Amino acid sequence: GAGGKILQVLQSTRTDLLSTTSATFVDVLTQAITPSSTSSKVLIFFHAMECTDSGDGNTYSRYKLMRDSTSIYNGDDSGSATGASSGRYGRQSGYKTDPVQIMYLDSPSTTSSTTYKVQFNSTRGSSWRVSVGGTYDTGFAGYTRVPTNLILMEVAG
Repeated sequence: GAGGKILQVLQSTRTDLLSTTSATFVDVLTQAITPSSTSSKVLIFFHAMECTDSGDGNTYSRYKLMRDSTSIYNGDDSGSATGASSGRYGRQSGYKTDPVQIMYLDSPSTTSSTTYKVQFNSTRGSSWRVSVGGTYDTGFAGYTRVPTNLILMEVAG
């Protein structure tokens, strides 16, 4: 049968640096797709390089994958930890970057236009800047800025 055949591929890319110090989620990338069948699946790939400020060297961020206005593909909440699609908590030297990725096979069960987006926030809020697109610092020739990418692939059901 035709199951598994790739029917369409769409991409949204940004090449600028996006930063936030907000605990409120900010849109990183958005891409709409119109599935050709209710049995189609949507394979989602998101890739970013995250940077945080210098200082204590910790990075605290959270990423959400949204289908229209619904957050999908989240880990479970546990204790004080909040489930999300991706996130970072770990040691980073000042202005260094780490990869953030989301991969998920969704079943939207519709032939209407469906918008997927990735959002992120700084879980420390106003006390800490989190950026996607490479390093925030521009003062050293070894630092790099990189594209952020969201790819949607319609897969026949």
